[in-house]
Amino acid sequence: MNDIQEWKKLNGILGDIISGINQIQKEMQLYVSPWMDIFETSNYIKLSVSTIHKLTAKGKIPFKRVGDGSRSKLLFSRKQLDLWIMTGKTKSYSKRDKENLESWI
Repeated sequence: MNDIQEWKKLNGILGDIISGINQIQKEMQLYVSPWMDIFETSNYIKLSVSTIHKLTAKGKIPFKRVGDGSRSKLLFSRKQLDLWIMTGKTKSYSKRDKENLESWI
């Protein structure tokens, strides 16, 4: 086999590997909850828990509060956090923002 044929063969194998990895990533997303608690969020966006508490108090980060009073829990959507990181907005995302997120991920 000459160099060009070997390169084409390797290129095809790499393409198959990349396709396999992409498929595995899509399947793994089915098993990952779209919601995170404050500790998972801290790890996900690399900010401290106290910083996230401050951002939620000021309404500067998208979140949902579940429950009432002292037993309430903060939940964060992965997709909304990704949009927040991209746009700086906490709500009212445009269709274009969402399309950009899909191409970014």
